[in-house]
Amino acid sequence: MTTITQNWWLLFIVCFTVMLGLTLWLAAIARNFYTNKDGLRSFSIFDLEFAATESMLDKIFAFSTEDSRKQLRRHLLVDFLFMPFVYGGIALLCYKTALKMEYYGYYLFMGLAALQLLPFVFDVLENSYLMGKLTLQKGEIARADSSAFKQYQFFVKAKFTIALTGTICSVFGLFYFWLVGTYAADSLIYLAIIVAEIMAFLAISRRKKPAATLQPDLQVS
Repeated sequence: MTTITQNWWLLFIVCFTVMLGLTLWLAAIARNFYTNKDGLRSFSIFDLEFAATESMLDKIFAFSTEDSRKQLRRHLLVDFLFMPFVYGGIALLCYKTALKMEYYGYYLFMGLAALQLLPFVFDVLENSYLMGKLTLQKGEIARADSSAFKQYQFFVKAKFTIALTGTICSVFGLFYFWLVGTYAADSLIYLAIIVAEIMAFLAISRRKKPAATLQPDLQVS
């Protein structure tokens, strides 16, 4: 069991490291997102994911600069690379927690690990929907939410709900076992690597200018 556990820790470290690297890459690309309505205004990927209406989403695309569309397409393509590592990492985290559980706890976390396939699929569908919006022109702004947009909203909400549930439950579960001292001493090296990578990630992120959010004047009147 120790050998299996160590191998899974190594897989998690790989997923975690690649995920952090791709996150920095995605953030660098996202700094080039701008709309050109009444002057240049920046927007983030979250403005697209959590657009309140389809008309608001369409207007972001319709008034985005040509370079922004190219950068957004690039962002979505890189995101396809990001997905297996983030959801795979969460699944491994749930699996690690399940190994320490008994009875219902074991099956609960094994279920959470398996469920990470759903946000992976939802994320692919979400990105595919956004890819289709890249061809929008200024006159193609929806006046009412379509069924496709409502499905898109469901994909976004379900993706975050399942992924965050797996992450939060696993982190708190493993933290509990660390508090009570039921952990392998040789796992300390993996924890040290993770902490060091997080500190390096935060240090690099602070040196980057954060992207501003979309301004209210892009709302459809």
